[in-house]
Amino acid sequence: MVLEIKLDLFYELVDAASSKQMKGNAECTAVLEESIMNFKTIASCNGQETILKKFRDGARTTQKYAAQIAGFSGLFDGIFFFAIYGGYLYKVGVIKEPGDIFIVSNAIVFGGYFLGILSPHLMAITKAKVAAAVIYQTIDRVPSIDSSSKDGIQMIKSEGSIQFTDVHFAYPTRKDKAVFSRLTFSVNAGDTVALVGHSGCGKSTVIGLLTRLYECTAGTVTIDGVDVRKVRTDSLRNIVGVVQQEPMLFSGTIKENIRLGRADATDDEIVEYCKMANAHCFIENLPEGYNTAIGAGGIQLSGGQKQRIAIARTIARNPRILLLDEATSALDAESEIAVQEALKKASLGRTTVMIAHRLSSLRDATNIIVISNGKVAEIGSHQELLQKEDGIFANLVKSQQFDEDTSEQLPMEEEQIGQRPIFKRTSTTSSGYGGLRSSSHFAQGSALASEAYSPMRKKSAVQKETVLDYEVFYFFSSVNKLCGSTL
Repeated sequence: MVLEIKLDLFYELVDAASSKQMKGNAECTAVLEESIMNFKTIASCNGQETILKKFRDGARTTQKYAAQIAGFSGLFDGIFFFAIYGGYLYKVGVIKEPGDIFIVSNAIVFGGYFLGILSPHLMAITKAKVAAAVIYQTIDRVPSIDSSSKDGIQMIKSEGSIQFTDVHFAYPTRKDKAVFSRLTFSVNAGDTVALVGHSGCGKSTVIGLLTRLYECTAGTVTIDGVDVRKVRTDSLRNIVGVVQQEPMLFSGTIKENIRLGRADATDDEIVEYCKMANAHCFIENLPEGYNTAIGAGGIQLSGGQKQRIAIARTIARNPRILLLDEATSALDAESEIAVQEALKKASLGRTTVMIAHRLSSLRDATNIIVISNGKVAEIGSHQELLQKEDGIFANLVKSQQFDEDTSEQLPMEEEQIGQRPIFKRTSTTSSGYGGLRSSSHFAQGSALASEAYSPMRKKSAVQKETVLDYEVFYFFSSVNKLCGSTL
């Protein structure tokens, strides 16, 4: 009875410790996964230390309770080994009591068990050494851009002027394919400039070069006349804020996500940032307000809500330069309007470089820079570029307008469905003989058939049969006229 009570207590302690260890391990895994997926967001927000702290907290929890579980397991095993040793003492006569069977059976069971599990552990250790070697190679790797380095110029204040001069760039994995070749343009402080070009021309790469996620292979990128390669990376990213196409949020509360932009922001300041981002109203309607847990990746929020929280996080950093990488392209029309208003507020008094999928939204840009074949192909205001009839920008606008017009015509109204012919004339020779237009009869019969079989309208079986007879009659009538014979 006493042994049973002790075992129950042991299992309760192990279960409690195992639960807490698994929770800590889950926190570590979640932070690690989010960090890998959202490394650009973390880097642009200088949030490395915040993320590392979350990971260390989870790792310490895992370590603490793993040690407890190991201690409990050792104690439990020790009790049984003590029982075996006690049995041995009985056997050799130190304590003269019967128990030989108990001693032998337990010695065989436990001895065989631990010898049996030795081999899998050795295999696991061997595999772990191979995996650890790869991990340590990654840890020991010296990156070409060291974001933790304290060397370089610290830019406390910035006017916000940008200059690209003869910039060459190719991605490390595709060094033979240049993205930019002598790319040159400038942005005056306080201006709003839009980057335009065909997909893959390097618009987002410009943003990567400005935030030093990448480094140009030749040429210079300067802010206020200072080469960004000479500026401390954390200092550079403090004056440059990025709002990406897909907002990257982290598991935790809304308040914690905004504090990733500025760790020491007060509650009142967070509310002010969210008001500027048009996010305060919907946050107030959430069950826990600013303390609402939004789940991994902000799964509890809509696309527009996530984007506005991301804008508030960027505003919290008070950047002098704002980079908008297709910030509204993944939103529905209603959400896009709310986000556009938030972006206009965020852009006030800042140098803004924007990439937009909807070219009509670039009317207010000071300049539009068109990139093609790794260079600046056109530059000017929205109106100036539209006046170039055969220009790249003008053709892009025409193409987009055509696509929008086509998409608007795709949905048919209910009354149009019954009027649209099923059959179409595919040859001029079938247009008519002897004054009879076969295509028109096909259209008439098909119109009635379409009306009869439309899912939006319910007709009786008699009507359907009449329509079918009507269409069949005109089909053979048309064939008769075409062939010059009589039915």
